[in-house]
Amino acid sequence: MKKILIIANPGSGKGKAVSYAEQLAEVLIESYNVEIEQRVTEKPQDAYEWAKTTSSKDRDTIICLGGDGTVNEVISGLMQNQHPPHFAFLPLGTVNDLARSLGISLNPEKAIQQFRFLEQKKLDVGQVNDQYFVNVLALGAIPSAVLETESKIKNKIGSLAYFFDGVKAMFEEENFDLSITVDDEESYQIQTNLLLLTLTSSVGGMENILSKDHLFDGYGHLYAFKGSLAVSSLMTFIEEKGLPSHEVDNDSLLSLVGKSFKLKANDSNKAKAIKANIDGDEGPILPLTIAIHAHALSIWVPKRIKTKA
Repeated sequence: MKKILIIANPGSGKGKAVSYAEQLAEVLIESYNVEIEQRVTEKPQDAYEWAKTTSSKDRDTIICLGGDGTVNEVISGLMQNQHPPHFAFLPLGTVNDLARSLGISLNPEKAIQQFRFLEQKKLDVGQVNDQYFVNVLALGAIPSAVLETESKIKNKIGSLAYFFDGVKAMFEEENFDLSITVDDEESYQIQTNLLLLTLTSSVGGMENILSKDHLFDGYGHLYAFKGSLAVSSLMTFIEEKGLPSHEVDNDSLLSLVGKSFKLKANDSNKAKAIKANIDGDEGPILPLTIAIHAHALSIWVPKRIKTKA
């Protein structure tokens, strides 16, 4: 690292994002003797535009401080950049699934200190139609309920807000009839009330439900739950000790692994009612065309220090 752009969303981290940016800058200068430019977002898409237009020739690293939405903006901008800088982030959101998967502390002060010891990894990025994601694409009652969770409640009780809305939605039994195509080869017909396509080992704040061995593996892992959501979810966790990393097709779960997916509603009249949740934000309606861009971006993550036994 030599020249760094720090982007902070001032509303994140309970209003402390700018203060954390100053602390982070001090650590980076002390640790790496770098040149730093700091910017504070003023409106939506600021972070996206800066990430899209900042060349690696001008800044070798972009670090963002914010919630999942800010992180998604920066990643989306970098994916549109012909010469993208390296990426890093300080998680200041509600769920922070990407941070959980990468071993980044959810305590801002501790996460700042982790910047003293870094290593580079290659990050997989998903694309659905014209939008990007790094955590999860979800369809169903629970993801729809999460989209409706009020920001004021999220700020007060954090991920518990998602939990409460999710529990209420869990017992909604309405299924939707889907056609799923993987890698333009195999097709599946399924009735489901929850579908997840994940790139990380943490989903909805639940850590290690997918083995971290499959982080950065260049594949998307799709899970479509069958039958009663509460029962099928419970059966899957009991039988598989978490979500499986291999392909499964049984009475409670369809699990698929691939680099591209197509999702289509078999009933065209219901397609508009099935809206995707992408990294916690509203996404497009069906049909969906999804591509996994393997090792698309270079990301700085905390270095895993091996200790002697």
